[in-house]
Amino acid sequence: MIWLNATRASLWPVAQLDAKRRATLADAPQGRRGEPMTDLRERSKVVTDQIEKPWALMRHHAGWADVFRIEGESADAVTGYYPDRETVGPPVSYSPRAVLARFPTFEGAHAAREGGVAEWRKHDVAVREAEAALKEAEKTREKAWTDWLKAAADAS
Repeated sequence: MIWLNATRASLWPVAQLDAKRRATLADAPQGRRGEPMTDLRERSKVVTDQIEKPWALMRHHAGWADVFRIEGESADAVTGYYPDRETVGPPVSYSPRAVLARFPTFEGAHAAREGGVAEWRKHDVAVREAEAALKEAEKTREKAWTDWLKAAADAS
């Protein structure tokens, strides 16, 4: 059985697709004529009724993730809202790849976010040291380059 990858319009064997996204012909969503929809473009139009883990962590910036409530999902999008933000306008949609992790409860997602920040902070000292070493290496490189150019000018 082959599925169509709608984003690249190429054929991928089912074995290469994520196990959670594979569906057998028996449990695939039904198309207009009752046949299983194995084309991702058709499957993406079908929104799931039950979301097992509706709370997600979405990357905000490096080292920080926001808690996101997923209200609907399809093969190519998750739609929902951020409960910690003032809601303005319709729900937002993202690619499923934007989801860092999923949780069954808000509390679980919030605790994981805080734990992730603590884990990120454990590496702050090493990062600062590496940045200082990089700046020193860049100064050494710059000096070597300018010294070489001056020496070349003196030699000519």
